[in-house]
Parts: sequence; C-alpha cells; structure tokens
Amino acid sequence: MIIMRDLLYDECYLASHGYRCEAEIKASYRGSTHLSKVVTAKKDGQVGFVFVASHEDAQHFLRLRSIQDAFLGAAKIVDVIENRVFIVERAPGTLLWHIEDGLPEPESFRSALDAFVGSLEQVGLVHGDLRPWNVFYDPRKGFTVIDWGFSFFTGDSRVMKMSGHFEASRHKQPFLHVDKLDADRIVQLVEGRIGWEDAWGHPNEITWGPPWAKRKS
Repeated sequence: MIIMRDLLYDECYLASHGYRCEAEIKASYRGSTHLSKVVTAKKDGQVGFVFVASHEDAQHFLRLRSIQDAFLGAAKIVDVIENRVFIVERAPGTLLWHIEDGLPEPESFRSALDAFVGSLEQVGLVHGDLRPWNVFYDPRKGFTVIDWGFSFFTGDSRVMKMSGHFEASRHKQPFLHVDKLDADRIVQLVEGRIGWEDAWGHPNEITWGPPWAKRKS
C-alpha cells in the first residue's frame, strides 16, 4: 500500500479538498514486518490511497503523472493537492502475494509484465520494485502494478538514493534492468522454480508466503 511520509496525515486538510478519509496502521503486505500508515480517500464515489511526498520526490511524481497514460497496467495518480499530496487509484482485484486460489497461468504473468516493463522503457523509466506484493490481479481486468516509491528515470540521480534497496535485492549498478529481472523472478516464483525466500534476498522481512509460492528448499 501507499506509505505516508514527511507530512502528518491531516483529515481536516483533506476534507477541505472534498475527501472523506480513513486511516489505519497495518503491515505493508501480508507477512511483512514493516508497518505503514495507510490512508484511504473517498470522493465522488471514487476510492484511492493518499501518498504525501517530500519536495524532491514530489517533482519526480509530478513528472511521472504527466506521462502515466503511456504505462500499460499501472495504478494512476488521479489527483494532486498543492503538489505534495497525491491520490492514487485503488487497483482492482487482489494482491498477487495474497491470492490463495485461482492463480493465472505463468505465461499470462510474463506477457503482462513484459508489456508493462516495455512501456516504461519507452519513456526511460524504471519501476524498481516489481514484487508480488506490488502487483494486483483481477480475473476480468488483469494485472495492475502499484507503488512507485523506488522508481527513477534513466540518468536521474534519484537512483543512488535507492541503491541499498537494489543491492539488497541482488541487483547490480547501473540498475537499469531491475524491472526485467524482477519480472522474471515473479514468473519463476509462480512456476515453482525458485522459493519466495530466495527471490529478493530479504527473507527476514517476510514471515508469510502464499500457498502457491514455493518455500526455500
């Protein structure tokens, strides 16, 4: 989910912009030991999640929003308040990491993820965090990727801020191909060729795996 950071959540502030909000502290995804403050915002029948960015990150996300129609299968930023507070649409379906029955065929994963990564490459963007807990699946609407917190544009110094994240996931500089590698790891995980504890090199942060995912042997 979207993590609040840098600014305190202010329900009155969001209400002044027409949003009705609810907040809760919860694990970022099932099995994660990392807790996040998740804020759900509702307006005109639409539901989204609230993300508050630092000034530096806000410039990145504003740029990202300006070209987001080029992305295939990504949750959209639907509103921006004062260039700092971003409302991100709620993706349909269930997180891939939380699915227990009805998992699609691996080839459908590969096709959807390849199309998504290819659309980012066209605009020089790297998502940087393609994991089963950042991909939603809906049987009718297909796949939707969320969470752009580790994304960067080619040639952007922003990438160095996340170097620890990439290196912990066994990626090497210049990190331009992490999306392709992560997409392949998802497919291998679905196929049962690798265990979920091995896929991204941080098993101590994960205490649960879905029944479809192989554990480390």
